[in-house]
Amino acid sequence: MVVVLMTFSLLGQQKIRNLSDVKLVCNEYYLLTLKDKTNILGVYLERSGDQFVFQVSKLSKLTLHKDDIKYIKKIDEAYIFDGRYIPRNKHSNRYLFGQSAFNIEKNDMNITSNMGVDTAFEYGITDHLSISG
Repeated sequence: MVVVLMTFSLLGQQKIRNLSDVKLVCNEYYLLTLKDKTNILGVYLERSGDQFVFQVSKLSKLTLHKDDIKYIKKIDEAYIFDGRYIPRNKHSNRYLFGQSAFNIEKNDMNITSNMGVDTAFEYGITDHLSISG
């Protein structure tokens, strides 16, 4: 017998996809994903028209046009260590023998096997909707 569970959550960090009227908070960390799939961690400084300015290191600033950014994700400062982003444990959504109510991110997939006793999978349909069984 296969049981499929679908969970929906509004918890977690939201990715901002529409940058036309985005309101970023100054001096907060953001993870930028560019159109070429490059990830950049920076502190938001200012916006001038369609240009976003980020502090990416102690000595350098980066100015990006909104068309170069695929999406922006606000990062909690608790995940920044020595200027590097260390993401949360991707498997924190599981207990020893089953899933919790926490979802995984879009297009992430977990397949777990506990020595043949239990095999489970989970797939993130969106950032707030996942399917498991």
